[in-house]
Amino acid sequence: MISETPRHSIALLGALAGSALLLCASAAALDPPSPVTATELQKSVPGSDNRLASNLAALVEERYPDLLSRKAAGTPVVSVLFKPDGSVERTSYTMFEGSPVNFKPTKDHYAKQLNIPSSDVSYVGLQGIVFPTTGQTILVAFTERGRSGAPSTSVIGTPNTREIDRSLTERYFPDVLAGTVDAGMRLWILFDSEGHVLRNGREPRGDEPIGHVLQARFPGIETEYVTSTFITDRTARLIRDRAGEPLGLLCVWLKKGSPLPGKSEG
Repeated sequence: MISETPRHSIALLGALAGSALLLCASAAALDPPSPVTATELQKSVPGSDNRLASNLAALVEERYPDLLSRKAAGTPVVSVLFKPDGSVERTSYTMFEGSPVNFKPTKDHYAKQLNIPSSDVSYVGLQGIVFPTTGQTILVAFTERGRSGAPSTSVIGTPNTREIDRSLTERYFPDVLAGTVDAGMRLWILFDSEGHVLRNGREPRGDEPIGHVLQARFPGIETEYVTSTFITDRTARLIRDRAGEPLGLLCVWLKKGSPLPGKSEG
């Protein structure tokens, strides 16, 4: 299972996208957020909208057709810089020597591959696609130029979840919006396969993917999707911790048929 991307991103696993298998997607918002009431704190499983996977698969087919005709040693990584209107500003291609699950996207990688300052990397997006012609996973690492520190609203991404994320945060982490969270913490919510909240918590940020952390904490569960989104206030400004870093919310969904979590082992 491919782990979630770092905290400057959104990631998800699973679902079929046309002729490609959607393994890991990350993106900014697409549609204006919908109002969420206190009684509707249920977050839909990601992947119902496959426009992102389809668009990136089409981009690879158009710009790097050779990648679809031969299986390379290692993992091809196509880097893409989008303009705010969703059009492509530039792309590049490199080969990662390890497997897709071991690729760790960073802002420095995007900056180097796309020849932009790391401060201009608006978010870290990662999409893994298995093409049926070769059976190989091709990673698409994408971002767009930052815009004065505002949350991205790219037209290439998945539906905007700012409102439900804020409502979830207000319900389960009421101190967060006050900006009193210690630096280096990560917030998480575990959902069942239909998006109902099962557990929530916080812990120091680390290298271990949150899916692995929760599987160890609740033995027997099987996780499938992970998203990581920045939390914003009601004026769409990023919420930050005491060190000034943007705070993210990790949402994890169980696989359909997975046992529900029992008592935490840690």
